[in-house]
Amino acid sequence: MSFETEADLVRNEIISKGIDRDIFIPESLLLQWHITDRCNLKCIHCYQDKNNHAVELPLEQLKMIFGQYLDLLKKWRIKGHINFTGGEPFIREDFRSLLEHVSAYKKYCSYAVLSNGTIMTKDDVRFLKKTGCRYVQVSIEGGEKLHDAIRGKGSFAAAVRTLKLLGEKNIFTYISFTAHKGNSGEFGEAVKAAKKTSADVLWTDRLIPIGAGKNISSLMMGPGDVKDFFERSFRLRRKLRWNIFTGSVISMHRALQFITLHEHGIKSKPYRCKAGISLVTVLPDGSLLPCRRMPVVVGNLLDQNLEELYRNSSLFLRLRSDEFVPGECSDCGYGRECGGGLKCLSYAYYGTPFRADPQCFLLNKNQTDKEYRLYGNFNRRNKFITPAGKN
Repeated sequence: MSFETEADLVRNEIISKGIDRDIFIPESLLLQWHITDRCNLKCIHCYQDKNNHAVELPLEQLKMIFGQYLDLLKKWRIKGHINFTGGEPFIREDFRSLLEHVSAYKKYCSYAVLSNGTIMTKDDVRFLKKTGCRYVQVSIEGGEKLHDAIRGKGSFAAAVRTLKLLGEKNIFTYISFTAHKGNSGEFGEAVKAAKKTSADVLWTDRLIPIGAGKNISSLMMGPGDVKDFFERSFRLRRKLRWNIFTGSVISMHRALQFITLHEHGIKSKPYRCKAGISLVTVLPDGSLLPCRRMPVVVGNLLDQNLEELYRNSSLFLRLRSDEFVPGECSDCGYGRECGGGLKCLSYAYYGTPFRADPQCFLLNKNQTDKEYRLYGNFNRRNKFITPAGKN
């Protein structure tokens, strides 16, 4: 893999080495587990580099990694949850065996599956129901024509079919929508798909220009675009809530979305990125990252224990610190709670997760969307980090 490492960030003075002297323990710990990089689709916005796949660990080593996670949950006496994903997780022939193993420990953790929804069978759905799958997430990128242009011919129909199968078995379903200039105008079509399939929740996030997504960085929305998109999302959200004939809801609990809710008088706690705090990510080869969309490797679970890496990673320690906020956010009333918005986007945009979300429409009130462009490691050093509340 061509990922950066924690040592690279230290060398470039983005973070400094540290030790977890306070022994921080999160209230819960979400593991996003990429068990394979293989996928049957080639999505244009994929954050994976399709020419650089990680080696897949065999089932026994996956069970060993799960054992580390389970031991940590027991020791810290906290609840866990695993999101299995890929690539496409159902490509792995031993995926069911892994789920069967994990489901035997539901007292300590639940599990869900993030899938493209194109190869899941009726038998797979029955198996998920039997083993207590908490939910399944499937992506929809707009109407059928646009979705297929983004994800591949026939993928929309297959995803809709799978969502209906899941609904028939009363498995909770999420639809995810990755917003950019190329599809933000068709969010309403994703809402129609949610209603058609009786999906429980539809949520959105923004394009992160890493992996294949680098090739479409020109489609990144500017701050004004993001504000307009959130406003349209809110109107559709309100319309859905008024419709008693659909159970689908639009979630607006992602970075910066709370600002739109507040502008409409709705109380909502500012969203703060959980990477390295209550979220960790494991790749197919056992590499540990704070988040897949923040591709910085802090170690490998074949060589080091999960607890050791979590507690002593300098990057994780910095991400967990609430002492600092980006200097650009020091005058913002949301600065400390929000923490600077979407950290993975800041990393992709500036080369450091410790600067403000470049699409924040509060920070960029005077910037036109035509002026917005991808800087690409414009200023890697975190010169703009200051103590919270200070200039």
